[in-house]
Amino acid sequence: IQLLEYDQVGCQMFLYMTAQQAAEKWGVTVRRVQEYCTDGRVPGAVKHASVWAIPQNAEKPEKLTAGPKKKDKDLHLNN
Repeated sequence: IQLLEYDQVGCQMFLYMTAQQAAEKWGVTVRRVQEYCTDGRVPGAVKHASVWAIPQNAEKPEKLTAGPKKKDKDLHLNN
């Protein structure tokens, strides 16, 4: 996988960031970024050994919404 490329004047440009860098950029913990990646919620993120490579242009995944709540009558035992 190509982790860097060169711009028009020959300077290196990194195409990926670490989970630590993504955490700082998105305002979340490193563990949360790792969970996003593991769950497939960060397009283009790849894992090399134990390190996630996350595209620099990746957006923070949206929060997941909870499913429908169970009705109270389903939670109580009939006496």
